[in-house]
Order: sequence, then structure tokens, then C-alpha cells
Amino acid sequence: MEELIETVEVAKDKELVEDVETALKEVREGRTRPLSDLVKELKLESEIQA
Repeated sequence: MEELIETVEVAKDKELVEDVETALKEVREGRTRPLSDLVKELKLESEIQA
């Protein structure tokens, strides 16, 4: 039941829904890059295994 309540709360948050929709559109359009590239760019190789 808790999961359902959380889903409803997220669905009510218009800004969050818009952000998710934008992110999914960017994924569909191929406007993403591998996590490993970001980890290298941020110099986090020793902290994160990507």
C-alpha cells in the first residue's frame, strides 16, 4: 500500500513528472552518455565502479 501512496504522490508533483518525461525523451533521442565517461570526467574512478 505504501508504494501506491508514493506513486500517487509522485504523480501529483507536476515538476517531477515533467523532469522525468524530459529525461525519458532524452534517452529515446539518444542524448545520453555512458556512466563510465561521467565517472572519469568527475575523477571518481577510485570511488565508483562503472
